[in-house]
Amino acid sequence: TFSAMLPGLRRTGFTERELTVFSAHIIADAGHGDAAFHIVEKFADNSTQREMVLQAVERGAREWWMRHNGSPARIRRKEKSALA
Repeated sequence: TFSAMLPGLRRTGFTERELTVFSAHIIADAGHGDAAFHIVEKFADNSTQREMVLQAVERGAREWWMRHNGSPARIRRKEKSALA
């Protein structure tokens, strides 16, 4: 569960505020993800359309992550500083 991840996230430099926001989003995202899959199943008529949707979602998620959290290098820097 998410609570088991908290100590590790704290060690990598996440603040309590970041952890609070992250945990709220995990709960909301579970519901959103379920709804999204039902929408795709309903409106994407074939495997080609479904694959196109999934690729678009992946690109969108990557873009969202970069805009809201910075690059993966930022996370690696936090991890290295926590280990020092």
